[in-house]
Amino acid sequence: MSSGHKVFHLPGLHAKIVLVPGAFASIGSQNLTHGGTRNKEASVAFKEPKAVRRVGELIEPWLAERVLVTAAMVADMEALVEGITPQYDAARQAADDADLKVREAELARAVEAARIAAEIEARRIALLEESLRLEREAEEQRRAENARCERLRLDEEKRRIAENMERAERASRVVGLRVNFDALQQSLSNAYGVVRVVETGGGWHSSTQTVSLTADRDRDFTIWEVGDRRVELVKGLRYLVIQDNGKIGWGRVMRTRISFVSQSVDWKDYLTAKGFVFQAHVRGDWDPAPKYGRNLVIEVMDVFEGYSCEVSAWFDLNELNILKVELPYPEHALEEQLRIVERINGALREFSAACVGKVVSPFRYEVGGLSGVDAAEFFGGTGSVFELRVALVGEQPIVLARNVNR
Repeated sequence: MSSGHKVFHLPGLHAKIVLVPGAFASIGSQNLTHGGTRNKEASVAFKEPKAVRRVGELIEPWLAERVLVTAAMVADMEALVEGITPQYDAARQAADDADLKVREAELARAVEAARIAAEIEARRIALLEESLRLEREAEEQRRAENARCERLRLDEEKRRIAENMERAERASRVVGLRVNFDALQQSLSNAYGVVRVVETGGGWHSSTQTVSLTADRDRDFTIWEVGDRRVELVKGLRYLVIQDNGKIGWGRVMRTRISFVSQSVDWKDYLTAKGFVFQAHVRGDWDPAPKYGRNLVIEVMDVFEGYSCEVSAWFDLNELNILKVELPYPEHALEEQLRIVERINGALREFSAACVGKVVSPFRYEVGGLSGVDAAEFFGGTGSVFELRVALVGEQPIVLARNVNR
């Protein structure tokens, strides 16, 4: 104001916007105070003319509500603030004291809880040690039987813990997959599909019923806009369909429905990873509690030596994460069989990249074009509703399916 600039007050203003019309705009959480340089703040800056112009358009209506701040107003405020500053300082100190007391009380509760937990654990350990001492004094046959039962219990506990860890890891991967759903460049518009029974055939003698994911409001499943590109799916081809819970299949896409979802695909051509030449059969794991928390199983065969192994993996749209490489009967494996595991573990990145290219590539069955399960087995019972989008992995389109009923 002392330099001749006008300053205005806008009632109810909370936005933090800096605007240089036609050149620059920023929107963020910072206030123009010293605290704004120290607090955890975030701002976004725009230099693109279109974005800057849009910001200007949004705040233009606010200018009609502005009130000019005068020197007299500033003087009035300075006079009033001087009288209430001691009250403000006292209130702020009281708030800081209250905050400290709350933290100290919570710390005391945590210390007491830890003490109680330690006592309980000590008593538990003492009781366990006493129980073991009494068991050691029992007859040998009983000790042997108890030891056997304990081993079984520990094995079961380990199995249960392993299952819980797998479930937790899969849940974490599902969260990451859903993040990737939102982060991956995908179609600007969505579509909705409903699992319905569809009548097919010419007459009542030859008509059959199939269950398909049918388009809501006759939406065309083959036409999409991804970013600035028009993507057209070829009717009758099998495209990778991945649900937001990680379930994977290859659905036959038609104009208004997806049906005959395949759980597995055979790759007849040869793939390579660091000189390792292999063929593979890939299968989506649809088990409610899949092994290792996987969503894909790849059965790999060494083309030259003829040995096979199984690869458990998780496909999260960004990459194929290899979870486990193992032989079907490792306890009876020959040394030559172990080499296929070593070759894959030694070329995980290349192996993953080779497999991803095949997983996401659309294809057509030359024989048995209608093979696969009906939509209910893959998507859920009739009436289930899914939001569909198409995304590009590399240059290959895939279908993203989010369960609206979940």
